[in-house]
Amino acid sequence: MRGTLLAGLMWIAATGVAFAQFGGLSDGAQTRDEQRQQQQSHNSNQNSHSHTRDGHDDTPAAAPLPRCADLGIAGYAFVGAVPGAPPLAADEIAVQWDIHNGGNAPFTASSAQAQTLTLEYSTPSGVHQIASMTVPAPPSGATAASAGAVTLAAGQSWRGYLRTTLPPESRRWQLHLKLTFAAVTSIYAAPVSDCDSDNNEITLSRPS
Repeated sequence: MRGTLLAGLMWIAATGVAFAQFGGLSDGAQTRDEQRQQQQSHNSNQNSHSHTRDGHDDTPAAAPLPRCADLGIAGYAFVGAVPGAPPLAADEIAVQWDIHNGGNAPFTASSAQAQTLTLEYSTPSGVHQIASMTVPAPPSGATAASAGAVTLAAGQSWRGYLRTTLPPESRRWQLHLKLTFAAVTSIYAAPVSDCDSDNNEITLSRPS
């Protein structure tokens, strides 16, 4: 009887120790999980603060676009007549053109002589110019030299006609309109004279 009671007491004591050890491990694991969750929350808050301070985004503002003019050939059309001019001869062509300032600053030049529009074609031997004119066309009764300074505001266009005799040898080659102009006169330091030079030349379809 006494031996049985002693054995029972020893079993109860061993069970209690095991339960205490298991409970301690369980509490420790739960504590580590809580600590890990708290650390993740702290890191998230730090990342959030790295992007925002006092409710404002810390991302640097984009640099403003440079101010520049962008003259380009916006369009053309072959026409059968030029308003106010005699009819075209059999070997003549007339091209109506549109030069547009697609930049964000006005284009200014000392005179129309600073801008040239040419009609040309290329062969293996080189570039051949058919006709050339200054743009914009000077007012009636004036010359390009006497017309004075010219300005083309951003978003505005010059329009006119280029009329010329088409040489027979040019008919087998592709025609091009090419715009050439000088640097912009500007009060801004290091002005950019042309935002995009790719629109300074255009290939024409064959005239009918």
